[in-house]
Amino acid sequence: MVKSELVAAGLPVTPGQLVEFTAGAEVLIEESDNRVTVDWNTHTILTDATQDAWGDDPFWEGPEAAAFNRLNNAIFETMQDSMYTILTAAGFEVAKETDPDFTPHRLLVTRRLAMSPWQTRRDAHFDSRRERKVAAWNQRHEDERRATGKDSSSE
Repeated sequence: MVKSELVAAGLPVTPGQLVEFTAGAEVLIEESDNRVTVDWNTHTILTDATQDAWGDDPFWEGPEAAAFNRLNNAIFETMQDSMYTILTAAGFEVAKETDPDFTPHRLLVTRRLAMSPWQTRRDAHFDSRRERKVAAWNQRHEDERRATGKDSSSE
């Protein structure tokens, strides 16, 4: 459900395991802890460039390192805020992770408070279509019984 809300909003969602040249929301479902976390992954191009810069300046003291830090922080903070806003508007209870050293921009989805409007509408249309199909099938079956002279009450 979390993935579908982010996709419906137009955000790319990674396939789970990080694959080269993919970027987007990473939704992890930890069934043993019954936890759903959401994080953001930048594209390999930016990740590789950041790693290269870090290799050249392992203490992150130079101007290039500062530029990479600003860019990455802006991206991760913006995406965390965006995903938080999207998920809460879609009816989820969401908290920002409390471990700033290891997961400073990860979100924890704790529960669903309400169904998303688009899912509610889609489900209602599905149910309505199903009811119309069943009614049409029943009517056709009844019409065929009448046409062949079989009375449905005599069976």
